[in-house]
Amino acid sequence: MSRAFSLSAIKGITLGFAIIIFTGSILLTLPFSHRGTLSYIDALFTAASATCVTGLTVVDTYTSFTFFGQLILLLLMELGGLGFLSIAMLIPLLLGRPIGLATRAYLVEAMGSPQLGGIIRVVKRLLLGTFLIQLSGSFLLSIRLIPRFGFLQGTWISIFTAVSAFCNAGFDLFGAIEPGTSLIHFRCDPLIILPISILIVIGGLGFILWDDLLQKKFVWRHYRIHTKIVLTMTSLLLLSGTIFFLFSERNSTLYGLSGAESFLVAFFQSSTARTAGFFSVPQECLSSAGTLFTMILMFIGASPGSTGGGIKTTTFFALLYSVSGYIRGKDDLNVFTRRLGNSSIDKAHRMTTAYMLWIVLGAILMTSFTGFTLEQNVFEVISAIGTVGLTKAITSNLNIPAKLTIVFLMYVGRVGSVSLATALMEKAIPAPTKAPAEDIPIG
Repeated sequence: MSRAFSLSAIKGITLGFAIIIFTGSILLTLPFSHRGTLSYIDALFTAASATCVTGLTVVDTYTSFTFFGQLILLLLMELGGLGFLSIAMLIPLLLGRPIGLATRAYLVEAMGSPQLGGIIRVVKRLLLGTFLIQLSGSFLLSIRLIPRFGFLQGTWISIFTAVSAFCNAGFDLFGAIEPGTSLIHFRCDPLIILPISILIVIGGLGFILWDDLLQKKFVWRHYRIHTKIVLTMTSLLLLSGTIFFLFSERNSTLYGLSGAESFLVAFFQSSTARTAGFFSVPQECLSSAGTLFTMILMFIGASPGSTGGGIKTTTFFALLYSVSGYIRGKDDLNVFTRRLGNSSIDKAHRMTTAYMLWIVLGAILMTSFTGFTLEQNVFEVISAIGTVGLTKAITSNLNIPAKLTIVFLMYVGRVGSVSLATALMEKAIPAPTKAPAEDIPIG
């Protein structure tokens, strides 16, 4: 795929997400979309959070929006999580029309695919697999929710929750029990916590990984290096996070729970912190160590081509491996019998640096606009740019400048900080000549 096509695709994606956000915000302001009063800023914030699959909310989803408004949010989550291009591709497919090269380039960029060939086949599997997974998740959740809320309401809450969990969005309708409590009332219920956790993890693995698993018939040695890295890092992060929260929160949010209940809560915190936004314990009640580790998990995020955000598991892996190679004095980094490309390592460093700069800028703005502590503001900023959705209970109390700051950070986190910068470039052609190189002291 040429650089011109790639640049055009990136611009199309960044513009497309912006159009969806503003369209969604207008729909949410319609009288039959919400209950009571809803300012346009709050509608914009909610639409951005849903489209960017973040989950930060300034109003309670269940009590503030009608069924139509909740349906709009569900559609925004699907468009944001799966990629509006993937869903829009259904139209020419249903009409039997061919998919052009430009559209394929958009899909490659949006999904993080390493190649243009076979992308349509991948998207077809993605849409079918997504439908089946969300349907299965809805069924599992309905086993518990229908007896509690009745058939119609229980079915709708099950569907909404399954879509939100799979898309790593973090929106919920459990305000029907108590507004702003997310999964706190279900924190020790495995029939709710485990299905949501599984949906979160599956959605965060990435669509390209799914295709590789299906193609290689679940044979480890045949997987691409990307698949092996994602599966390894996801497992390690889930395990290490669960163990860490078990110890750090034993005298805090886990106090008074049994061993099995503590494990369930710790596992869910480890799962949701990487980009989902549901919570089974109040985040403002986390210990200092638990708060710090949660921010680290939010920063790392999910995997490339997934519904989640963050710098991504492969980026974090490349950073660790490059530092390890530097310490050992090795230039060539071999991973699973393959050499990790220098371009991948360079991209990992650039992406991480860009995210850190956005976090610093966001923290400066938030501390200037609000009266909250630095910890609360940094937590909110990382949650926004990582499209996570966890909060130290400050989102609903943000003023307008702070809300707009979070909206922008959520948008940057979804389209990608590097992609946004690239989209703003006027030209895609590099300079014909290069200036002489000169080294400077580093470190």
